[in-house]
Amino acid sequence: MGQRLLPKTDSAGQADEVLETGGILGILGDQHAGRKGCIVDFLGRPASCHKALALFALLHRAPLLVATCSRAGRPLYFTMRMDAVINPVDNPTEYSSVEDITQWYNAVLERRIREQPEQYWWLHDRWKEVPAGRRRKRKATAVGTEAERPAA
Repeated sequence: MGQRLLPKTDSAGQADEVLETGGILGILGDQHAGRKGCIVDFLGRPASCHKALALFALLHRAPLLVATCSRAGRPLYFTMRMDAVINPVDNPTEYSSVEDITQWYNAVLERRIREQPEQYWWLHDRWKEVPAGRRRKRKATAVGTEAERPAA
């Protein structure tokens, strides 16, 4: 159906190409990012998060949407939801930096997890040690403002 999988590492150029040609780029953004990640709050604790979501959205002025998938009652049946969208073209100023967008993404994901904790895949450790000097105080996030457009 025209999809292609990009390697986990060294694929930024290919991802740029997808966005430059008007394509859709899907990224799993809920993994621990290691020492080079952006430190934001996730479920009340500092977590190292990948910056790619925010960087691609800002650099390409591309909308960023958070979508989740939930098991729906029987094997291999799922419900997909669009939880929120922001668009760098008309973002409010509170979504103008990599850190702000990364925090926004994690706040939206956090809200879904709190609503359906049994649906989240808890196998990976989002909270591996984060050095104290890199921790960030949580700002009030604007989840629930006009920057967020939940699916109907």
